[in-house]
Amino acid sequence: MKLNRRTITFFIYLLITVGVTYFTPRTVSSIWYIILLILYYKSSDEVFWLAFFITISDGFIGFFSTYSTIITLIPGLPGIDMPQVYILISLFKVYSRKMKLVTYYGNWTKLLMAYICLLVVVGIINGLKGELNIYFRVVKLILPLLLVYTIPRLITNIDEFKKVFDLIFIVFILGFAAQIFTVFTGFSPTSNFKLPEKIVDTEEVRENFRSFYNPAITLISLFASLFFLSIKQDRYFPKVYLYIIIGMTFFMSFLSASRGWIICTGLIIVLFFIVVEKGKNLGRISLLFLLLVTVGMTSKKIRDQTIFAVERFMTLEALTGGDQTANGTLARLDERSPKVMAAWAENPIFGWGYSNVFLKNTDGHVGNQNILMHAGFIGFSLLMLFLLFVNVTMLFDYRSFAYKSKYKETCLVFIVFFIGYFILHSTSGQQIGFSGFPQNIIPQAIFLGMSSIVHKLGQRKSIVVK
Repeated sequence: MKLNRRTITFFIYLLITVGVTYFTPRTVSSIWYIILLILYYKSSDEVFWLAFFITISDGFIGFFSTYSTIITLIPGLPGIDMPQVYILISLFKVYSRKMKLVTYYGNWTKLLMAYICLLVVVGIINGLKGELNIYFRVVKLILPLLLVYTIPRLITNIDEFKKVFDLIFIVFILGFAAQIFTVFTGFSPTSNFKLPEKIVDTEEVRENFRSFYNPAITLISLFASLFFLSIKQDRYFPKVYLYIIIGMTFFMSFLSASRGWIICTGLIIVLFFIVVEKGKNLGRISLLFLLLVTVGMTSKKIRDQTIFAVERFMTLEALTGGDQTANGTLARLDERSPKVMAAWAENPIFGWGYSNVFLKNTDGHVGNQNILMHAGFIGFSLLMLFLLFVNVTMLFDYRSFAYKSKYKETCLVFIVFFIGYFILHSTSGQQIGFSGFPQNIIPQAIFLGMSSIVHKLGQRKSIVVK
C-alpha cells in the first residue's frame, strides 16, 4: 500500500465525486463528471483512470452503484452514465493513437462481436419497441463489451497492471472494512447520509446480514493477488500483503452468507495452493485463516453471522435429497429458471436477441439460462467455446514456458480462477454474456488482457529465474 501522488489524487477525486453525487444538484454533479471525462481524455495515465472507473461502477464503501453517476445536462433526453462515456473515450484513444495489438483471442472477439450485431437484428425482428430510453438501454448493455477490446490495448504490460492494483487493493480493503462495520453495527457506512434501515433476516428478527461490498473488485483482487503471488523471483507486492488480500476475499464472501461466493472463493484458493503452489504454502495460508477465524470469533457479532452463514450453506444438503429449493432458499431453481427457460424454448436457436421479450424476461440470477434466452443455443455454444479456448491456450502456454520461467505458474492461475468464476456465474449471478455493465466487464477485460501478456511472454523462453 503506497501513498504516492497517484494514490492521493485518486482518493481526492473519489471523495469529490462522492460529494457532488450525493450532496449537490444534478447539474453540478454533471459538470463535475464532464470535467473528469475531459481529464481522462487528456491523460495518458490509463492505470489511474481504469482503477477510478471500476470503483465508480462497482462502489466505494457503499457509495456509487450502476447508473449513480448520470450526466443530465440536456432536458428531455435520457441521462448518460459516466463510465459509459469513459468506454467511448477509451475506444477513441485506441483508434486515434493507432494502438495496434494482436491478441491470441482476436479472431474469437471478432466472431463474438459479429454475433452481437446479429442479436441486434434478431431483437429488431422479434420486436424492439418503445420510447427512446428502451434503445438507450440496449446501447448501455452492449457498450461495456468494448472494454474487452480497449483495455488490453491501453494497458499492455504487467508493471502497469501492478499499478492498477496498487489502487484497487486499497479500495477492496476499504470495502472489507465496510463489510465488517455493517456486521458489527447493522448499518451501512453510508447510513448517516440517508434514512437508516436495519438489515435483518427476513424469517426472524436477528442481526444477520446479506450485504456485499465491491463484488467485482473483490473478484479481480482475488485473481490479482494469486497472479502476483505465483510470479517467481520478482515480487510486485509483499507476500504477506497478498496473503492478507486472499484471506480477506474468502472471509468477506463467507460473511456475506452467499453460498455461490463461498464456493467460488473457497474453491479458487484451495485449487491455487494445490495446483499452482503444489501445497508448498498451504500451511501458511491455513494459519492465516485460523488467525482470522480466531480473531473473528472473539466477537459475538461475527459468531452470530458465522452461524448464519453456515446455516445457509448447509441448506445445500437439501439439494441432494431432491429439494430444488434448498429448504425454500433457492428460488432461482424452481421459480426464476423455469420462467427464463420457457422464454428460451420459444426461440431456442438464436434466442430473443435485444428484443422487448429479452428485456422483460432477463434475469441475472440464472446466468447460463439467461444467455440461452438472450443468444440462443448458437450464441451459448460460441461463448462456451471461446471460454474453453482461453483456458486451453493457458494450459498450452504453461507447457511451452521454460521450466524455470518466472511467469510459468501464472498460466495455471487463469485456469484455477476461471473454474471458480464460472461456478459463481452459474450459481450466484450472471458474470458473462452478450451484454453487461461496466463493473462486470472490466474484470473480464483485465483477465483477458493479462492473459494476452502472459501468452506473449510464453514465446520468450529466455525469461527465467536467475
